[in-house]
Amino acid sequence: MTLKNKWTIIGSSLISFFLIVLISKKLDFLEVQRMFDQAKKLFLFLAGILLLLSHYIRALRWNLLIKQKHIHVTAFSCFLSFLSGTLVNFILPHAGDLARCKFLEKQYKTDISFVFGTVLIERLLDGIILLVLVGWFIIFNQEVSLSIILHFLQDINFMNIHLPLYLIALISLVLLLLGVFFFKYTRSFLIIEFFKKFISGILHGFNSIGLLKARKEFLFYSMIIWILYFVTTFCILASISNEGEINKMPVLGILIMASLGWAGPTQGGIGLFHFLVSRLMILFGFSKLFSISASTLLHTTYSIYDLVFGLGALITINLLKPHFTEAI
Repeated sequence: MTLKNKWTIIGSSLISFFLIVLISKKLDFLEVQRMFDQAKKLFLFLAGILLLLSHYIRALRWNLLIKQKHIHVTAFSCFLSFLSGTLVNFILPHAGDLARCKFLEKQYKTDISFVFGTVLIERLLDGIILLVLVGWFIIFNQEVSLSIILHFLQDINFMNIHLPLYLIALISLVLLLLGVFFFKYTRSFLIIEFFKKFISGILHGFNSIGLLKARKEFLFYSMIIWILYFVTTFCILASISNEGEINKMPVLGILIMASLGWAGPTQGGIGLFHFLVSRLMILFGFSKLFSISASTLLHTTYSIYDLVFGLGALITINLLKPHFTEAI
């Protein structure tokens, strides 16, 4: 493991630890256990099936982009690599995307920079869809949206430190890291040539969307993925809620906050996921105890399924490894 990865893990772990401590002060673990024991297991089982189906459709969408370069990579291979990548995310934030590209490179001798470019396209499109959902949520929940912004600004200033100071510190840190990097590596022509090649491959990956013939199919997959995410979230929340509570649940808002939590700089969204989801539920009138417990159960359910799916994918890969390319 490189020094950079070690510092990344340490930094993301500290962020997770800080947020978990902040949340756990108001978390009743007995309430979480009671909530899980009383949860409707049929809804949780259905959520697992829907989550796995959404992962498979993601693999189909990814495979559409990869095939634009006439690379014979099966959808099942993309599916296994995606699932195995989810495990890496629990160790190093967002490293799962690079890990699944590395897997395909190893098995199919693909250009990793091109494959990584297709992953960036996926993430860019998902980001656009998420922004659309945020806009939709704000339009129909203007008062709550304003309350969310005000509460988060208060949370940022919880230590009497103003937002500009955070921004100055963050910008200074980024500039320092960039300065150290360029000072150390700009003299190496090999490193420069490597980055030129890598960026060229990424741009080629981006160009695959322009060459994509099945654009309608690509957009259809994207729409289905987010519908499945919504229904999966609804099923998990329905498992712990009565009819009156689930009707008041801001499922779309919870999905948005959960997505932002997963996208944060922590392993598997730990801490940030709980913080964002629970705060939203509190603003919609749910008690702090119920909100924090529900966010914990929601994240735990997602995480357990992803861990199980990821381990299953790794086992399958190892079983098929001797004849992987021919067998799949």
